[in-house]
Amino acid sequence: MSAASGDERPPTCSCSKGYRRLADYMAWNPSAAIFERFRSANILNLLGLQAEIARLQDELIETTRADEAQTDQPIRKKYQYDWPALQVGEDGNSRQRELIMKLRKALNEYNTALMHQISLSNQPNPTSRDVHQLCEWIESPYGLASDLRGPGSRLWFLKNGEYQIADRLVLWQGSEGRDGFTRLLVRTLSKISCVLPYLHVQTRSFPASREVFPNPLPQNDFEVFTTTGAIIGAGDKLVTVISCLLITVPVVVLNYVTNTSLRLVLIVLFTLAFSLALAFMSDAKRKEIFAATAAFVAVQVVFVGTVSGQC
Repeated sequence: MSAASGDERPPTCSCSKGYRRLADYMAWNPSAAIFERFRSANILNLLGLQAEIARLQDELIETTRADEAQTDQPIRKKYQYDWPALQVGEDGNSRQRELIMKLRKALNEYNTALMHQISLSNQPNPTSRDVHQLCEWIESPYGLASDLRGPGSRLWFLKNGEYQIADRLVLWQGSEGRDGFTRLLVRTLSKISCVLPYLHVQTRSFPASREVFPNPLPQNDFEVFTTTGAIIGAGDKLVTVISCLLITVPVVVLNYVTNTSLRLVLIVLFTLAFSLALAFMSDAKRKEIFAATAAFVAVQVVFVGTVSGQC
């Protein structure tokens, strides 16, 4: 595999510091763009807005009843039937209209916060590997040895011996969001890419800090970001070949085996290999794997029955 250094420099300067430098690193390496979900704070906000809306609704109901019961100002009785009258009100003022406008504003804020929370809940969690890599960069000299200060500067680090990945989200998941085979392939081939021929992978480096490394800056910085498109493409081709072999090889083998007991054992082994390959090499759901495995078994049984009938 040949490695080529990209000409494009990362969007940062070697003198950037603190959160500016961290933001540049996250923009350059999107899998490091990891943020806190703030579940409790978001839910508290929704509960507060919900309580405010409930209060406004109750107050609006009481105000409407009071307007219906009074006899001094006839226009207030029309509020429920005449929208222009509600807008004008008595002496240019209407308590019902005021409450409706407050309710509209609270509902808009509540619905927006609710939809944002639903969107955040659907965002994937980062992997422990990505969080560990981010923390390692922050504490390294290339991240200025964690010069971040104040609240929020240590949110990514270990809590009770764990990274608490369920409380965080990542903006871009990369190859980690694919199947297990692709993840293993990317991790393995990225480490040995320099010794593999015919596979072109571009590399780029995040620049070091001039405060830590004065001129000239080092050629090999904290890490080399390897593009995974070529690796994933090669993995997809390999999976295609394996899937074809898993379908055709059992037919050929079962055709030459005449012992019934041995055929049954081979069907079990081929089926196990097929289901494991689906689980590891694809992102199929459990019910999809079960359906495909059942169809695979049915094909083998029908084939064995047909061959046995011809003997």
